[in-house]
Order: sequence, then structure tokens, then C-alpha cells
Amino acid sequence: MKNLYKNLLSGLCLILVSIPCFAKSEQIAIGLFIDSTLEDERPSKGNRAPAVSVICTIDFENHRIELSSSEFITAYELWDEDGTYVIRSNALDSEFADFISGLSGVYQLRLIGVEHAYIGYIDL
Repeated sequence: MKNLYKNLLSGLCLILVSIPCFAKSEQIAIGLFIDSTLEDERPSKGNRAPAVSVICTIDFENHRIELSSSEFITAYELWDEDGTYVIRSNALDSEFADFISGLSGVYQLRLIGVEHAYIGYIDL
């Protein structure tokens, strides 16, 4: 009986934490990783390095997308969750932020820079 109450309480807490707000947040942050398929130099088998993570902040109110890296972004792409096909690609962050502000669901976000491509998932 004690385990039943513990499981019910845990499930209730999980549900309450996972319920999104009814109004879309004005700003979200996403962790992105560098796409290793674009890099010329890969570590040898014995010298693997951990994935490099950068933070992407999307400000819906000001129509801005900022990256914690200083790299210049040439394209903002939204892919389906599996990364099978491109839904939208924009050169301007303001147009891209406007487009994704009206969506809901889980998507793959790709920011294409001069030297790297950054990939992460966004839950709108």
C-alpha cells in the first residue's frame, strides 16, 4: 500500500511538472550540439572528446535567436523530429522565430554556421 501511494505521488508530480503553460513562454533556451559529420578532423579511436554543447536562446517577443557561440549563422532550419525532411529554412532569425512561434510539437532545430552546424531538439 505504501508503494502504491509513493507511485501515485511520483506520477502526479511528473504530470504537474510536464504540463506546459497555456501561454507560450516569451523566451526558451535549447542545448545544441555540433554536428560531427561536417567536421574534417575526427578524433582517432582512442581520443574521443565529449560533445560540445552550446546554448541557443529563442526570444519570441523580440524575434531574435542567439547562440552562446560567436559563430555567424547563415541558415536557421526546422526539421521533423526524426531529421528526415526540412520543414522550413530561413536566412533571417526574425522570420524563423516568427514561423516557429505558431507551432506546437517536437522538432529538430539546425543552425548552419560558417564552420559548424548545430543540432538540437525543440519542444514547442
